[in-house]
This record gives sequence, C-alpha cells and structure tokens, in this order.
Amino acid sequence: MNLEATRDVEPAGGGWFGRVGRLAAPFIGLFLVIGIFTVIEPQAFASVRNAQTIAVQTVVVGIGAIGMCFVIVSGGIDLSIGSVIALASVTGALTLDAG
Repeated sequence: MNLEATRDVEPAGGGWFGRVGRLAAPFIGLFLVIGIFTVIEPQAFASVRNAQTIAVQTVVVGIGAIGMCFVIVSGGIDLSIGSVIALASVTGALTLDAG
C-alpha cells in the first residue's frame, strides 16, 4: 500500500494560455468568418439591413434556447426543441390566419 501524497496534474494543454484559448476559440472563429465575408462581399454582408435580417432570424432560435434552458435547469430534460418550435410556429400562423 502506497501512502505517498498524490500530486495535482494539469490537464493537457493546461495553464492560463490553454484555458483562455479554449474559451476564446469560438469567438475568434466567429470574427474570422465575419471578416472573410466582409472582404468578399462588402456591400451585401457588412450592411445594416443584413444585420437586421440576421437578428430577426435568430430570435426564434434564441427564445427557444432560453426556454429549453429553463426546462433543463428545472430538471425536466427535454431535448425536442425543433418540434416545439415547429408546433409553436404552426399554432401562431393558424392563429394569425384566423384573425
């Protein structure tokens, strides 16, 4: 039986730089993609109208994601976000059509 104290081992790629790199990598990738599309199509991509369109299209997914966060945090894990959004969209469209 070995009674020696165990030592802490840092994970691979650990340290401050590795930790910041893992956290910042998605944002760096996002800004890189935005930069590439801005250079390729400056008139179409880097416009106020395009930013408004992107914001309007992401609202539905964002609201669904926030709702699913509440469901998961409360302990009722339900990962059927697509079907819930589809049902809500159809219900809303039928309600608007009915007047």
